Amino acid sequence: MELTFLLALDYSLAQRAEDEGVVLARVRKRRIPLFRPEHAATQGLERAAANTIRRERYSRPKAVLASEQSETTLPPPISRSRKAMILPIFKKTSLQGPILAAYNRIVAQSRREIFYSQWGVEDSLTGRFDMLSLHMALVFRRLRREGKPAKVFSQNLFDCFFQDMDRSLREMGVGDLSVGKRIEKMGSLFYGLLAVLNEAMDSGEPDRLKAVLSRNFHNGETHPALDAFADYVLLCDDVLATQETAELLGGAIAFGEPA
Repeated sequence: MELTFLLALDYSLAQRAEDEGVVLARVRKRRIPLFRPEHAATQGLERAAANTIRRERYSRPKAVLASEQSETTLPPPISRSRKAMILPIFKKTSLQGPILAAYNRIVAQSRREIFYSQWGVEDSLTGRFDMLSLHMALVFRRLRREGKPAKVFSQNLFDCFFQDMDRSLREMGVGDLSVGKRIEKMGSLFYGLLAVLNEAMDSGEPDRLKAVLSRNFHNGETHPALDAFADYVLLCDDVLATQETAELLGGAIAFGEPA
């Protein structure tokens, strides 16, 4: 299915289009055909009258047309920066090569049994999403100052992540109109975790990191394994820091061992 949107500023409309597999296409300007007398007989009186008015408009002097057009208020064009914000929403990323390899390693690490059986992470869709977000955030943290190739890699990894979330929600039976809202909320949760995790780890204060983990994984309570959980996050940060950037961009991502 292929449709053309005049404007994609309405996020809900654009997201709905994305959910239904609609391909956004550029709007092509089409000239209104000039009036042809030989067609008037078959077009009906109303159609003929409309075409007569159109013909008269085309025959008017350019100065008159310019004055009439100046009185018409047109919507402002989409700025280039606004387009840059909108278009990535619809960008499709092929799940292959280093991106897929990296994502598979992140998924495998986030599903380690110890997190759910001993460290108090809820073994549910929410808990697994939170653990996946945590390991994704650690990778993003490692690549945040590595230049444009790393930035592109992170964006593609993010796209891969949320395409997988989209697919998972649909397989669970979530309706098309609800998937977009849930994905948007998941994106906000992920970036929220990434922000507070960076702040806590950059501060060098273990208690701040423990507070972040407690709020996001233990409902604000102090779990007996909280210290081990925090030590594991710091270990992963150190292990990722020792890896070469080229190795990470090649998909060979390694984390620490939870103990």
